[in-house]
Amino acid sequence: MSSLEDTRNHIEEILQQVAASKKIIDYEMNLNMNVEVGDGFVSQFYKAQIVDKTGGAVLDVAIKKAPLWAFDFSSIFLNEINFYTQLLPALNQLNTGFDNTPQCLLAEYNGEKTFIAMEDLKPQGYQLYDKKKYFDAEHFELIFRTYGKFHASSFALRKRQFEDYQKIQAKFKDVFGIFMEVEYSVQMFKSALSAAVDGLDPESPTYTLVKDIPENCKQIVLKSFEYSGKHRCSTHGDCWSNNMLFKYSPSDQLQDVKLIDFQLSRDGTPVHDLSYFFYSSASRADLARLEDYLKIYHQSLAETLEGLDEKVEDFLSWDELLQEWKEHAAMGIFLGIYLWQIKLLDKGEYVDQLKSLNNEESKEDKIGMNDATKMFITLLSQTISSDAYKERSRNLLEHAQQYGVLTKEKIEQLLSSE
Repeated sequence: MSSLEDTRNHIEEILQQVAASKKIIDYEMNLNMNVEVGDGFVSQFYKAQIVDKTGGAVLDVAIKKAPLWAFDFSSIFLNEINFYTQLLPALNQLNTGFDNTPQCLLAEYNGEKTFIAMEDLKPQGYQLYDKKKYFDAEHFELIFRTYGKFHASSFALRKRQFEDYQKIQAKFKDVFGIFMEVEYSVQMFKSALSAAVDGLDPESPTYTLVKDIPENCKQIVLKSFEYSGKHRCSTHGDCWSNNMLFKYSPSDQLQDVKLIDFQLSRDGTPVHDLSYFFYSSASRADLARLEDYLKIYHQSLAETLEGLDEKVEDFLSWDELLQEWKEHAAMGIFLGIYLWQIKLLDKGEYVDQLKSLNNEESKEDKIGMNDATKMFITLLSQTISSDAYKERSRNLLEHAQQYGVLTKEKIEQLLSSE
């Protein structure tokens, strides 16, 4: 689709289907065609309302589409569609109390017409956390408890309906692997890791340990994504702060969190989820509190499984969780280093330059991927040279070395072709 009119027509078609699915007969549609660029920069959002003329009820809708770039992002939407239409309904049947996702109203995988329509949570008071800031203890505790419920539900589903679970998981694509086969993705990882290593004291044991990682980043990062262990469950996948929406009371007390964006969801270790969000959001002080947070997670995991008449020891004991962390949290370290360059990027500057490129390409109404990528990488090069980035990446690498997430043996293992 190449014109604003075509996009509007498609949005209206989606809303008509949503209204029919909700049995809303007499209604009007209010569309906001001011596109919002997702903070992960691979989605565009349109907001709309369906107003029931009979009773006056308003359904707020957020419609997520692939961006107008000369690159097919629609394929990465397939995982999220599978999550909302296949996996989540199966999890909900367990009645574990995990209700920390928005309601998916409608979804379709169809090339440029690929979309996901879901309830818009912002009118309900949900909002993003400032991505440039560290999470505080209150947010960490809520998130760890929430992932405890989510992973417990998945563990139980996998045990009780193994064949159905496997069929659902077979539909998910390895987006991490696809992502790392793209040259610019590897370049962004390498630049981020190089800047992180350069920010270390060259005489320090941490520098000695990690100095060769940037040159071998593709293999090391890809290997850290792998998992062949026995503590498997469905994971969120893309667990950075901007894929979480928080609700607060009038007195600014944290009340709830909703997890969004399941494009990277897959079957794996829960440690990949936990280390990803923790290492991309933790201050130096909170890095030192890691095991306190893991205890909160494990208690939530145990309580949710107990509610299903299951024992946590049959899935992931406390000692096994700590061992899993040492063995598999390297992925979170690498993604944390990668994510901080994006989290510290000023979104407004990016969107302004993106619009400028779009205006220059008005005949095609699409932005060339090479142009957009070059612009994005240029902006990131400014981020990774900042003191804020150097502080965050240094904290992560020193923690990884001191806590044993990265050891000489671990790095050799990640470099191994076996």
